[in-house]
Amino acid sequence: MLYPIAWTFEDRRWLASPAGGHYTSDVLQPDGRWLRFNDAVVDLVAEGTVLVEKPYLLFYQRVPPRG
Repeated sequence: MLYPIAWTFEDRRWLASPAGGHYTSDVLQPDGRWLRFNDAVVDLVAEGTVLVEKPYLLFYQRVPPRG
């Protein structure tokens, strides 16, 4: 079985004040594109950008073997 990363959760406290946090989430779409959710804003983000982030949480999707 494969377990590819399907969703990440990043802590972006460096974008906010030290007293509060700010979080974003990158989600892999069925068509292979990654979307970044940042409050009310959703942007398309390159896979390479997602892979160099330092996420707080990783979520994997179980993919059964083909055949």
